[in-house]
Amino acid sequence: MLTSIRRMATIWLILFASILLFEVIFKWRLFIVELNASFSTIVLFSLAYSLMLFFFLVFFQPKTMKRIMLVIMTVLTILYLNQDIYHTIVENFYSVQIAGDFSLGLSFIGDAFLALRLHHLLYLFPMIIVIVTNQVFPTIYDGNHFILKMPLVVLLLSVFVFNVATSRIDNTRDTTLTDYAYSDRDLYEYVYNAQLTIKNFGLLTYTQRDILNAFRTPPLFISEYEVLIEDYLNNQPTHEENQYTGIYENKNLILIMAESFDYMAIHQTLTPTLYMLKNEYGFFENYYSPLYYRSTADTEFMTQTGLFPNKNVTLSLDSYLENTFPYTLPKMFGKEGYRSYSYHNYIDYFYPRRAFHTQTLGYDIYKNASDFGLLEEHTGNGIIFDHQWQKDTDLITMSTDDFISNDPFFVNYITVSQHFQYNSEHEVASIHIDQVRAYVEETNEDIPEVMQYYLATAIELDLAVQELMETLDDQGLLEETVIMIYGDHYAYGLDESSIWAYDTHKEDQNTIDLHNVPMMIYDYDKLLSKTFTEYMSSIDILPTIANLFGLSMNYQYVFGRDIFSESNHIIVFPDLSFVSKDFEYDALTESYRIFNETYTNETLSSLSSLFITKYRYNILILENDYFKDDDD
Repeated sequence: MLTSIRRMATIWLILFASILLFEVIFKWRLFIVELNASFSTIVLFSLAYSLMLFFFLVFFQPKTMKRIMLVIMTVLTILYLNQDIYHTIVENFYSVQIAGDFSLGLSFIGDAFLALRLHHLLYLFPMIIVIVTNQVFPTIYDGNHFILKMPLVVLLLSVFVFNVATSRIDNTRDTTLTDYAYSDRDLYEYVYNAQLTIKNFGLLTYTQRDILNAFRTPPLFISEYEVLIEDYLNNQPTHEENQYTGIYENKNLILIMAESFDYMAIHQTLTPTLYMLKNEYGFFENYYSPLYYRSTADTEFMTQTGLFPNKNVTLSLDSYLENTFPYTLPKMFGKEGYRSYSYHNYIDYFYPRRAFHTQTLGYDIYKNASDFGLLEEHTGNGIIFDHQWQKDTDLITMSTDDFISNDPFFVNYITVSQHFQYNSEHEVASIHIDQVRAYVEETNEDIPEVMQYYLATAIELDLAVQELMETLDDQGLLEETVIMIYGDHYAYGLDESSIWAYDTHKEDQNTIDLHNVPMMIYDYDKLLSKTFTEYMSSIDILPTIANLFGLSMNYQYVFGRDIFSESNHIIVFPDLSFVSKDFEYDALTESYRIFNETYTNETLSSLSSLFITKYRYNILILENDYFKDDDD
């Protein structure tokens, strides 16, 4: 009997040690391991989960128990390793509620393998422990599994430990500086910040809460939510006219969201058109494009609607396809008599752009690579592993005839030539790589090979912008057209170390600064011909355009702000980091950098609560289709 108890205790101990080891490795990899209250809470949760799994195991015979142990270790290894790799690529954590995106994610399975590093082998340790234990102690699973007076004892113990862990979570709210205050218990219950939840409670607890929240029933009726939303929006800041209001009234607009457009792409010799725009026209040196779960699509969603995407749905472009958005860019321009066009030089494999742009946003025309005859539209459930990125110059050449004679026009371009990976297999980079190599050989400049291929893709974007401007000039429309170019996200297809080594615009080792990408505005009369230091992000593009072009909109109905109407704009990231000209907060390290002594850590801490509230109301608007009766 004593032997059986020892065997069963050993099995439980392996479970507990494995889960705790997974948590420690994960925390060490992405955060900081500290022996504090949060760590003790993670230990208690790990203990509770190990007891729950042990309760499940004791119902099986020895051979089956051994197999299940291997399955458990495999599942946990995949969970921790996948979240680690995912965070490495997009600096965030995925939710079980986005599982529908799995098949599309397989398209970039090769990129996940490229993200693997030697330290990821640490996640194999628990599996190795189980395998070695099975070999060294082959009889460990033998014996009477009900020696503990039935598994009920184990179950009760697991429930007790779990309750102890949850009871330690602080439920107090500090309302000293703001009415919008949140406790650690709120974080646990609602998981309003994945990173902070994992940091305080562990990855398994985040996963557990994430799964449960997927089945959470809204506590209020839709009509009650509508009252809360209306009250919140009515208290949003109103818009005041400023010196830039209406300066582009009646002008045409061409808006270019450039794939992976980063500062390295602006080169005096290799990309002279982009260099000219940056240095001679309106340049926003503090434009940030925060990286959300669906990167390009989420930046697109913010730019076109003025609302944040929902991080807990597979894709906001798809989940809110039937929603009403009264103040989209094409709808606002349409009310002023503009025809609107949207073009993309890839197919709708990843995102349902055709439906979203025409039905939801209100564009008159949408065309992609299949419409231009560049690629065949993907049909069926097959997975595309070999993505054939198309030339941006072809996008311009094949689209300009649509709108060039339909003044006034609003045109939206989504380019693709700068999509990673940056190597010899890149269809567009291979066209221009000899030009980059010739430059390197001539100047003897030390440019890493991967950066050379990135610059080769940037040449294509530069040529496309040049062709666009020449076409407009030939038709006598350049003077009447504003061209706005911005990056959808930083060039995360490059290693951070490579970016910091080559990009002199970003501050070394500052992960928030990585998201600082170019935004430029061309206008013939140079009404904005200077460098602007105002801080802005993707969510602010729509209201800023509305102000510049004198478009009619209710600024309280969007969550971005006209960049010219606020003196101290704050950029908020999905993990609740934030930055402005006066301060910076990194949620990953929980560190503040204050550049204006009028601010303190306490006042900045209260800002986090305001941002949480803003995002939660934003989600309520999306989930309840709040504007469904306001589209006139």
